[in-house]
Amino acid sequence: MNKPLRRAGAVWRLLVHRHSTDGPQSDMAHHVQSDRVKDRAYTEFSQTTVLPRTELDELVVGRWLHLEQMDTGFWWMAIGGVVVHVWADRDGRPTTVTVHGPGAWDDPVEGCSYELDWPGESTQGGSDRHGPGGPQ
Repeated sequence: MNKPLRRAGAVWRLLVHRHSTDGPQSDMAHHVQSDRVKDRAYTEFSQTTVLPRTELDELVVGRWLHLEQMDTGFWWMAIGGVVVHVWADRDGRPTTVTVHGPGAWDDPVEGCSYELDWPGESTQGGSDRHGPGGPQ
């Protein structure tokens, strides 16, 4: 028997809904996940597909979300012009997260407004509500 895959992206799950009409209700939920996810949904309105020994590498949704594993334990995300870098250990626990506002690593999206709510103390830079390096 194979040992469980121990990599930062080995525990993943994706949920999509099928819409048979233009209405707001879906008629079927499709779960696609790695074998490391313990919960599996089986109902008349839900299906689960398990892909053994897999690791999430990339997810793209429209033109506003792009998540990609750049190296073992290093993830890059572009979310509407905001870039987030995440370093994770081999069990998927984040060790460092950096957030870069619009214009730092990716262009701002025209017509999109941005707000940052960073409560509490920061370990890098300022300690105000606006987060590291925010307005003083």
